Amino acid sequence: MITEIGFPGQDKGHLRPFDWQLKGSSNQTRQASNYRYTLKAIKKIKSIQGVFIWRKLTANKEQMQKTQSKALDYELYHRKAWYEIQNFFQHY
Repeated sequence: MITEIGFPGQDKGHLRPFDWQLKGSSNQTRQASNYRYTLKAIKKIKSIQGVFIWRKLTANKEQMQKTQSKALDYELYHRKAWYEIQNFFQHY
């Protein structure tokens, strides 16, 4: 079991996925591809039976909907990465 994977939504989030204070331009496409390739790699390792996707819920769902286009954090709700993860597990 992998206990946590998560990527911030910045351009360079793949270089420092653990850095919750990372600053930079928002890049939802990069965040989504980080999840896509990580999940594909994990799928190839047969001994891994599960993974927890880490997401930071900094506000309630309604507040996240209002601010998600400006979010530079680990938030996933209705971002490209959200749909990438859903798509992966629907076809897993």
